[in-house]
Amino acid sequence: MLRRKMLATVFALTVPVLAMSCSDNAPDTFTQEDFPLCAANTTRLIGTIDDVPIDVTLPGGTGGLSQDNEGGDYYYQGQPDPTQPDLRVVWHELLGYDRTTPATGTLRLVEGPFANETFCAGEGSVALIPRDRSQAVVQFGFDSLRSGANCEVAHTGQLVGCVQHQ
Repeated sequence: MLRRKMLATVFALTVPVLAMSCSDNAPDTFTQEDFPLCAANTTRLIGTIDDVPIDVTLPGGTGGLSQDNEGGDYYYQGQPDPTQPDLRVVWHELLGYDRTTPATGTLRLVEGPFANETFCAGEGSVALIPRDRSQAVVQFGFDSLRSGANCEVAHTGQLVGCVQHQ
């Protein structure tokens, strides 16, 4: 009888710990429904910065996507060209299917009200790979946006985006 009670107690303590260890490490700032879809060989960003709507679709890009067990990144440009938009998304752990992972990143647009201003993504930013996509897709959400030489100027708003390579 004592053995059965001990087993029940161990089970009751172990299951919640296992459930917590399998959960996402990122805050619930973004949900799957927040992320846009993008066509093959494009990068898409939507959202707002300081109440200014942002909706940008970028063709192809010369960068790439890489990942290992310790993290990964996506670069829109392989060789930075200041006349072209630039985007970088970085995560510091394995990016799994349908699992939001903390991320950071930078964005520079060349048109519109924020032309040539670089934005840094901070706390609350995430990246994920959706399970139901047949192509190589990375989705991301940028939160706690800042700009300036050392990312010292805070901005309101959020950006969500996707990258799809064939």
